[in-house]
Amino acid sequence: MDAIPQIIQGYMWEHSFAMKELNMEAWANLEPSIKERLKGVLSQKRNSGTISKVHGEEVYMQLQGKRSNVTKIDHVVEEFQIRNLYEHIRVFLHNNIYSKSTAPESDVENLMNAGKVETFNSVEIPVLEQDTSEQNVYILYHLRCTAKRAWRIQEARHDIGWVRLAQNKIQSVLARAESFSNRVPGQVNAMFILQRQNRQFYRLAHVSLLQVIGSPTPKGPEGIGYVQRRENRTGDIVVWLRSLEGMTHLIPLEPGHRWIANNRIDYHTWNELNDGL
Repeated sequence: MDAIPQIIQGYMWEHSFAMKELNMEAWANLEPSIKERLKGVLSQKRNSGTISKVHGEEVYMQLQGKRSNVTKIDHVVEEFQIRNLYEHIRVFLHNNIYSKSTAPESDVENLMNAGKVETFNSVEIPVLEQDTSEQNVYILYHLRCTAKRAWRIQEARHDIGWVRLAQNKIQSVLARAESFSNRVPGQVNAMFILQRQNRQFYRLAHVSLLQVIGSPTPKGPEGIGYVQRRENRTGDIVVWLRSLEGMTHLIPLEPGHRWIANNRIDYHTWNELNDGL
C-alpha cells in the first residue's frame, strides 16, 4: 500500500489547523475580549519580519549570531565537527577565487593559513513578497546552524535550505547532479566569513547536498519530488553564502534520511507558520 498520499494528507491537515490558529490570532489582535478568551490556547510564535525598499535599492542577506570563540579554520572544524572542511574550502577557493591565478596553490594556502574566520548561527534572507500589491516588499526568513549548541532550549539546529548550484563553479560529479531547476536541498553545516589580510572577505557556507531520487520533474497527482541523503557525505561542499535561497520544505518519509520535497503548501504561508520556531 502506498502511504505517501496519507502522509501528505496528514501534513495538509496540520497546515489547515495552523491556518485556523493564525486566523484566531488575527481576531485576538482586533478584539481584546477575544484575546483574553484565547489566552493559553494559542501557541506563541515569532512571526517573520518584513522590509520595504525603494525601487532599485539593493537587498542583502544578513549573518547573525556571531560566535566569539571561532577565529580560525581549525576552530570551525572542531566546533562544527566538519572533518573534511580544509579540503572542501581548498576546492572552493581553487574553483571560485583563484582559478585564474598564476600561483593558485600558494594563494590558497596563504589564505587558509593566515586568513581570519568569523562564524555565525543564522542568516536572514530577504525574499520578495508575492502576495501583496505593494512592490519591493521583502519577507525576512532565516536559516539556522548552531553546531553543538541547543536552540532556544531545544535540540541543535541544522536547517535544510535550497542551494542554487549555478552560483558556484563546481568541478565534480555534483555539478551534473539532478536538481529542481538548478536548485538542490542541502543541510547547512556552517556559515562563515573568510577574510584575507587585505580585509577582502568571502561569505561562505558548508552544506551537505541531498540527492534527488528519480526524475526531478514532479509527477503524479500530488506533484512532488523525492530527495535523500548521499552516502558517506559525498554531497559535502563549500558554496557562496548567497547561493542559499531559504528553507526547503521537506516532509519526512524516513526521518533524517529520505523526504518528499514539498511544493503543495504555499511558500509564504509555510514560512509564516515555521520560520519563527
